[in-house]
Amino acid sequence: MKKCSSLPLIASALLAMFIFVGCSAKETPPVPTPAEVPTVQQKSEEKHEEPHAEEHDLDEHDEASEEAHEESEVAEEETLREAEPEEAMPMVEIPGGSVLHLIPEHTVGIIYCPSLNELNNRVNMLAIDLMPTAENPEVIARILANTFGGGFENLAELEEIGLDMDQDFAIFMTSLNPPDLSATVHLTDPAAMQQVIDAESEGSAPTEYNGVTYWNAAGGGGSFAIIDNILVFSRTPEVCESVIDTYNKAKSAVTTNPDYSTFLTDIAEGTTQLAVHFDLESVVPIASAALRGESEAMKDSLESDPAAMAAAPFFESIFVGVIDMLEQLKSLSATLGVEGTDVKFSPLLRFKSDSEIQNALKGMVPNELTLLGELPSPASMNGAFQGKPELMIEMNLFWLKLLSQNANPEQTELLASLTKQMEDFYEALAEEWSFSVNFKDSVLPDYLVIYGLKDEQKARTYMEEALIKQLQDSMKIVQNMMGDTVPNLEMYRDAHQGESTMHNDVEIKSYVFPNFSAAFGELPPQAAGLMPSEWHWYYAFTDGYLLMTTGSEELMKMVLDNRAGVGTALDFSEEPSYEKLASTLGLENNLFFAISPMTMVKTLLPIIAQAADPNSAAALQMMSGMFMNLPENYSIGFSAKVQDDGIGATLLLTLGDFRQLIQTFAMLQGMGQMQ
Repeated sequence: MKKCSSLPLIASALLAMFIFVGCSAKETPPVPTPAEVPTVQQKSEEKHEEPHAEEHDLDEHDEASEEAHEESEVAEEETLREAEPEEAMPMVEIPGGSVLHLIPEHTVGIIYCPSLNELNNRVNMLAIDLMPTAENPEVIARILANTFGGGFENLAELEEIGLDMDQDFAIFMTSLNPPDLSATVHLTDPAAMQQVIDAESEGSAPTEYNGVTYWNAAGGGGSFAIIDNILVFSRTPEVCESVIDTYNKAKSAVTTNPDYSTFLTDIAEGTTQLAVHFDLESVVPIASAALRGESEAMKDSLESDPAAMAAAPFFESIFVGVIDMLEQLKSLSATLGVEGTDVKFSPLLRFKSDSEIQNALKGMVPNELTLLGELPSPASMNGAFQGKPELMIEMNLFWLKLLSQNANPEQTELLASLTKQMEDFYEALAEEWSFSVNFKDSVLPDYLVIYGLKDEQKARTYMEEALIKQLQDSMKIVQNMMGDTVPNLEMYRDAHQGESTMHNDVEIKSYVFPNFSAAFGELPPQAAGLMPSEWHWYYAFTDGYLLMTTGSEELMKMVLDNRAGVGTALDFSEEPSYEKLASTLGLENNLFFAISPMTMVKTLLPIIAQAADPNSAAALQMMSGMFMNLPENYSIGFSAKVQDDGIGATLLLTLGDFRQLIQTFAMLQGMGQMQ
């Protein structure tokens, strides 16, 4: 085991923890930004007394420090406080010894872990549960070891140099110009760490700032300070001094920042092992500038090519739309929790107040989803959605409006007609509908959608008189604007009504799309066998609902049978995994869907085998046999809803459902290595 005691390795250890915890959320790219590091306050002329013993907590230090100040220094501190906004009481009760109380209020981003040991234990137990081994897998330790090239082999070595892995730590960023990562972590033995720092910084004079001493590592290795039992590491002395100011209450801590309220609430609940928060407003200006540059470069490139010139307005509009969306973002936060073999990831994207997106989301706070439970099962995916018709119209017409920004009068009139058709249809629908996805005869999935209705007659008129024309006119707009740059737009040509059938006293009508294969262009023979040569849509009206399916009418008939009480298929709500999904994700959501990977694999493999060569088909059939006895649980769940000036979501992964599969593949791999 290597002896790891130098300041550079301590800094590397802190940043390695950042690398690990950052793998659960995207790291903010290190791009320049106008944001500046807060100006360092001028050092006090009066010298502070030495800090009290390291074991005192933050509040004890504050009281002792105030008693030690001279009268003139107290007056100076009051002046500084008057210049700063009045410090508010913490919105959420955070333990007094938490490292969060040292992080400056104006922080670009934080990655926070209540206990690395706890996270390590939960991840290790998950790994052992999925694939039992004689040894502790030390998942996090392996990541650290790979990061350091052998410098650290397990968390015990981090504890040997004095880092306390049982208490909370945080990685934070105060500036993007330059990118500046800092860390705060508890120590098991501050005195021992002090000796290490003294030895490694020999030849470099310590700096005393407002009663706290910090050291600068040789060779630009960063700055270190020990505040009570907490080690502070920063890339620059300015950030180290800003932390000291926060400790002395000269600056407010992030615990008083209203923008971090959701982040702090998640931490206070104590149910997550990792929490992150990024202030997107500080990133957006430079990101928008970069995208504008890319847009201009692409525009120049397309306009120099006669064959692609027609597509230039379309791609330029996409860039404009993306930039507009970015400039409405406020922050991104997320939590990660591990419970047994379940992993839950919950992000929250917040928008600026009175932004266009935020105003569009108002009034979309969801009610309980009522159509979800009656979807047929098993299915590859079941889900439901509820939202305002106006939003759905905008979403469906968004790309057509992009294409038509520089349209001629004929195209503008065509778009107006399409908009009216879509408005009539969505205004006839209720705010909730459910959907199901499965595979039957091709790798193109069959879809089932159940719409609630507000105006059945208007919906009938659209389905019977406007649907085909609307699809064909949509492709016409694309073709007129994009020319030959987007081939295969003839998929709806010659579409016509198909035969009608009766099922359980419900009329099922259909449309046939004989040229749908044009959407795929020229495919190799084997790939062509996986796609339908023509496509079918089916629809039916019953009991105030519109049922629509694509590909096959089987899913629709299953729903009609279950509604009539003669069905043999389970309702989604009767599935064993449904209750867990409903309780964990909640049913009061704007979007909810559950995926059954085993159902998807079991239905897709036979389809692929039919189009494969004999040798490949045999291998696929053998693989299908391996999956046959695996439960078809809904192992992946996702929900999203409008909340807190933004959109919150939850992703649930039930990894225990894959235990048998993982162990089977591990056994096969072991047998292969023995040969």
